[in-house]
Amino acid sequence: MYHFASHTNEIDNIHICKRVYFRLRISWFSFIIMSKLISQETFDDAVVENIEEFEMSPEEALDDALSQFKTQDVDLSLIVKDSQVYSSENNGPVVHTSVKITNQLKQFLADDNINEVELEKLIMDFVEECADFAKSSLAGTNDAYTTLYKFLQKLQDSQNNKLLQRFINAVYVLLVGQSKLMKPTDTKYFLQLLELYRADTDILLQTVKVISTSCITNEANKKSYIDGQIVSKAMDLLRTYKDEKELVKAICSLFCVLTADDDSSVPFGNAHETCRLIATEDSGLLLILELCKHYSKDNTILKELFTTLPLLLVRNEFCQQVYDFGGISFMATIFLDNLENAPICSKTMTVFQCLARNDVVKDSIVTSGVVDIILMALSKHVSKPPVCEAGCALIGALALRSPSNAKIIMTTTFPQLLVQVMKSHPDSARVQKSACIAVRNVVYHNSEYSGTFRDLEIADLVNAVLAKHSTAYDEAKAALRDLGCKVELKELWKGEKGSIPQ
Repeated sequence: MYHFASHTNEIDNIHICKRVYFRLRISWFSFIIMSKLISQETFDDAVVENIEEFEMSPEEALDDALSQFKTQDVDLSLIVKDSQVYSSENNGPVVHTSVKITNQLKQFLADDNINEVELEKLIMDFVEECADFAKSSLAGTNDAYTTLYKFLQKLQDSQNNKLLQRFINAVYVLLVGQSKLMKPTDTKYFLQLLELYRADTDILLQTVKVISTSCITNEANKKSYIDGQIVSKAMDLLRTYKDEKELVKAICSLFCVLTADDDSSVPFGNAHETCRLIATEDSGLLLILELCKHYSKDNTILKELFTTLPLLLVRNEFCQQVYDFGGISFMATIFLDNLENAPICSKTMTVFQCLARNDVVKDSIVTSGVVDIILMALSKHVSKPPVCEAGCALIGALALRSPSNAKIIMTTTFPQLLVQVMKSHPDSARVQKSACIAVRNVVYHNSEYSGTFRDLEIADLVNAVLAKHSTAYDEAKAALRDLGCKVELKELWKGEKGSIPQ
C-alpha cells in the first residue's frame, strides 16, 4: 500500500513538473509576442501538448489552453477554437476545416475536368465555414483569396453563372474584415464583371458587394476602382436597375465606403474629392434625389439613400442643387409621413443639417415649417438617442449665424423640449454635446433668450455635462458663457518671457 502511494506521488510529481513546464511555455509565448498575439499553429501546439502530455480529452485540452492564454492577456479573437480537429481520429498534423476546404479547392483548380456539382458543394461549405471570422482569417492566411481569384478567372468561360456567382459570394465572405487580401491590380477583373454580366443582376449584386467590401479601410483599392471608372459604372447601374432594390442598396453602401477616410495606413485619403466626383459624375446627386422620390414610400431603401445623400453635400452649390430640385419640400413631406419611424427621422434630420450649410437653403428649411416637424419628432422619440442627437444638431445648424431663425425657434416649445432631452440622456455624450451646441447657437443672438433657458434651470444640466463628458467640454463651456452663467475659462496657452507654456 505504501509502495502504491509512493508510486502515485511520483506520477503526481511528474505531472506537476509537466504542468509547470506548460505554464512556463505559455508565459514564453506571451513574452516573445509583445503584441499579445499568437498564431493558430502555436495555439494548436499547446492544445496537442495538453492531450499528449496530460492525457486530457480534446475538449479539456482546448479549455485549458484557452484559460492559460487568457491569463497572459493574449488576444484569442482570431484563433479557431474547434475541439473536433484535435480528435484522435485525425491522424497527422492539425488541419482546420477552412484550411482543408481551401486545400481541396487548390486540387480542383489543378484539375482540367472539373466536377461542377462537387465544386459547388465545396464552395458552399467554404462560405458556411467562413461565416466565422476566425476561420475566415485562417483561410485567408492559407492563400484562400488567391485560390478563389484564380477560380473566378477560370469559371468566366464556363457559362455556369450560378457557380460563378457562388464563387463571387465566397470572395465577398472572405474579404469581410480582410480587404487587404485583394490587391489593387485585382480590381480590374471585378470592374470587367460589371460589363460582362450586365444582364445578370445576381452577379452584379455580388460583384458590387465584393467591390464595396474590398474598399473598407483600403485606400489603394478605392483609388484603383475610382481610376477604373467605378462611379460612372455604378451610376449607369442605378439608372438601368432603379427598381432592383437590393442592387440600389448595395450601390448606396458602396458610395458610403468610397467616401470614408478609414485607412489609417495612409497619411490622408481622398474622401472629399470622391464625394465631389459622385455628386457630379453623370449628374449623380440629381440621380440620388430622383431615387429618393422613387422610393419615398419604401423606408428600407429610403434609409440607405438618406445615409448616402449627406455624404455628397460637401459644397455650397450641391446644397443649392437640392434646393433647386425641390428637395426641401419633398423631404419635409417624407419627414412628416414617417414621424413614427425613428431611423427615418434621424436620417432625414441629418440630411437637413448638411443642407443647412448653405444659408439660403437653411432659411428655406425654417420657412418650410420643418422646425415644427423636428419638435414633433423629438417629442415622439425623446427616449431615443439618435433622434435626439440629430434633432438638436439640426436646430443648432438652423440657428447658426441666423438671428431670424433663432427668433422663430424661440417661439416654439424647443427650450422645454431641449431640457427634457438633456434629462432623458445624461449618459450620452453625443446627445449632450448636440444639445449644448443648440443652446449656444440659439441664445447667442439675443440675451433675452438666455433668461428663458435659465428659468428652466438648464445651467445645472450643462454643468453636469461639463463634469461628466470630456468630449463635450468646450461645447458646454460655450453654452454656459452665452447663457450668461458663471463659467471658468482657462487660458491654455500664454506667452511668458519668450516661451509659450501650457
